[in-house]
Amino acid sequence: MIRKVLKTGIPLEKIADLVGGKLVGDATTPVFGICPLDDPKSGYLAFSREVSIKRIRKDLPELPIAGLIGPSELDVKSSRGNFVLVPDPMRAIMKLLPLFFEERKVAPGISPKADISPSAKLGERVHVGAFAVIGDDVELSDDVVIHAHVVVYPGVKIGARSVLHSGVIIREDCEIGADNIIQNGTVIGADGFGYVPDPELGLRLVPQVGNVVLADRVEIGANTCVDRATLGTTEIGLGTKLDNHVQIGHNAKIGSHSILCGMVAIAGSANIGNRVTLAGYVGVSDHISITDDVRVGAKGGVSCHIREKGDWGGYPPVKAHRWRMQYAALEQLPEMMRDVKRLRKLLPESEDEKK
Repeated sequence: MIRKVLKTGIPLEKIADLVGGKLVGDATTPVFGICPLDDPKSGYLAFSREVSIKRIRKDLPELPIAGLIGPSELDVKSSRGNFVLVPDPMRAIMKLLPLFFEERKVAPGISPKADISPSAKLGERVHVGAFAVIGDDVELSDDVVIHAHVVVYPGVKIGARSVLHSGVIIREDCEIGADNIIQNGTVIGADGFGYVPDPELGLRLVPQVGNVVLADRVEIGANTCVDRATLGTTEIGLGTKLDNHVQIGHNAKIGSHSILCGMVAIAGSANIGNRVTLAGYVGVSDHISITDDVRVGAKGGVSCHIREKGDWGGYPPVKAHRWRMQYAALEQLPEMMRDVKRLRKLLPESEDEKK
């Protein structure tokens, strides 16, 4: 994204109208950009999803910002400064960003330094950057962007408007849907981790002859791996988002509109439902199923099926409220152990203890 240089700022009143927010303060104040509240800039509109009224009254008057966009429930009646109050500050910021930033456009065209197989089929307005490699029988649909140093193995199909950033590798026969975004260093379709004991070699690789299919509007972060299936397909569903450093094992199936945060690891043949959120460092064992509309807290270990929607945590996973109770109980464990030892001393010795 390129920051726009504004000679005259955008009046705060116009910004409030655009986001449907309640304006408190000077409507004519010019705004030249957007910044987080923790990194205030002169003439910019700061934003925060969670901010205390105590901090607003203490710190805001001293900041050089043009105003603050914050949640509607914020009581700013007796506070100095300008405010735009909205139900969801992040959604409001998404509407405002195009006022201050514009996308760096990638022109259609094929770099003379790209290596493209004669049997590859390229759609209209495709961009292929320098040192990209496009293998035999690859199909690139209209408006696909292949940045420099991307490698697309033979037989791959990539849907319209998908973007592959530098360093991405798409292995043979995998399918990428429309409007996908795959960030730098990600590998789609490497061999799954499948071995069997072998009298000669100790361990022998099971041939991984399946593929990976990403549905439309999938987004995958940097340095993530989605392994090809042993047989069949590893699947990522419609609109699902994977963070950086996520591992998806062979034959796993991830449903639609799910979110997998950084360092999540999904073992082979796991089945994750729709609208599932796995927080950072969550691990899911092989052949485990998670139903729709589940959220698992950070560092949870899913070693058994989750068949009930809701919030879960811990290892093995339990409902979140129970997990918090268990965690709180651990704080009391040393005192409880001392109490148990003291009570045991008050009891008569059993025959086993006498021996």
